[in-house]
Amino acid sequence: MPKFHFEILERDGSVTEGEGDFASLDEAKIEAARMLTDVTADGLPCPPMNMVSIEILGESSEPLWEARLSYEEIDKAAIISAANNSD
Repeated sequence: MPKFHFEILERDGSVTEGEGDFASLDEAKIEAARMLTDVTADGLPCPPMNMVSIEILGESSEPLWEARLSYEEIDKAAIISAANNSD
């Protein structure tokens, strides 16, 4: 079975590494999605990154796949106020 490496960008910007043997990249992606869920269980991504991600690397550390979850706040009141003030 191929060995896949994981690099997880945590909520606080730190990086955690892991690895596992999976029959295919698709199986490694399922595990990566589970890991990403675990990372966000403690809360939403926070500044300065405002995102968490997990990257799957192949046996030779070549990048194969990445998933990201990002958090963005939009101050709609400020947008409306700015639009009203520009008239």
